[in-house]
Amino acid sequence: MAQNIDNKKTTLSDDASIYQKKEERESSESVKNNWSNLHGKEKAKYFKDYLLIPILVGIVVVIAVFFFVRSMFKEQAKIGYSVAVISTKYLDNDSLQKRVDEMEEFFAFEDKEKVDLEIGLGKTANAGMSELMTELMAGTLDMIIGTEKDLDDISAYFAAFDDDSTVLALVPEESRVPMIREITDSDGNPGTESVICGIKLKDTVFSDCIPEGSRYKNSLIAVFVRTSHNTGEKSRLTDCVRFVMGQK
Repeated sequence: MAQNIDNKKTTLSDDASIYQKKEERESSESVKNNWSNLHGKEKAKYFKDYLLIPILVGIVVVIAVFFFVRSMFKEQAKIGYSVAVISTKYLDNDSLQKRVDEMEEFFAFEDKEKVDLEIGLGKTANAGMSELMTELMAGTLDMIIGTEKDLDDISAYFAAFDDDSTVLALVPEESRVPMIREITDSDGNPGTESVICGIKLKDTVFSDCIPEGSRYKNSLIAVFVRTSHNTGEKSRLTDCVRFVMGQK
């Protein structure tokens, strides 16, 4: 008697391994068992070839999302001006906070706005740079303190004092720090230009925040990011530079 194979009942699901093509089963099982079957250098090579890049990409994505959300939160808070210090090693935190409090009084903000102080931006090589770039692109930084070496690669984000004679006049020539930034000319050709966009920190009101004998004393500078606070009709750049130079 012939059996009705099409209607025959089975306890196996349609995707059971017995129904899979031989190549699919072998591939699935090899991926599942590869790590446990490898030893020594083979494990290291397998990790480098197949796992390292996905793990690194995952870490970068998580860091970027975290700092983007954090930046958006900062943007929604009542922050009238933002000051960031690249490393915790550069300045005395208590003295720095006092100066920032004075800056807040100087601005006399309405609606309970505050001057936000962030110390240690960029304190670790990878996460720090991700955070710095995320905040720059989100427009949540207004003033940054760091060494010229720290800031050289992101000078394109800074306001040029040369563009505003009033601001430039507030900074004595010996206190000005020129920086090179990349530009594109009218024909679309890449190039560079030297602009004044930094102030030597030792010549500012923040000089007493630099610890005595600090090896960073002569290399620390203050720069101002081209944000909505530092450009346009209601620019705070002039006022902030005036405060920094002690010309209240």
